[in-house]
Amino acid sequence: HLNFYGKELKIASDIVDGNPDLIENIISNQIIYSGALPDLLDTLAESFNFTYRIVRNPNWGVMNDRGQWTGMVADVSIILNLIKKLNILKKKA
Repeated sequence: HLNFYGKELKIASDIVDGNPDLIENIISNQIIYSGALPDLLDTLAESFNFTYRIVRNPNWGVMNDRGQWTGMVADVSIILNLIKKLNILKKKA
């Protein structure tokens, strides 16, 4: 059984007008999210013992002139590279 031991995960997303998957509401100066994405994340968080915070990132990502990704694509790329390195270390052990 997968357990994240209460770790907070940052979920990068952007609000797209008319998309019911992620709706942003401001109530008493606090941002409250609703829709299919928060519903799914709530279920997963309860099952796998983590919390989450949605981080607005309107920049999906482009490759800059140095050949590096920006935005959410860069975030995913960094995670994939870390997983790759961990798998290499496991094989060496």
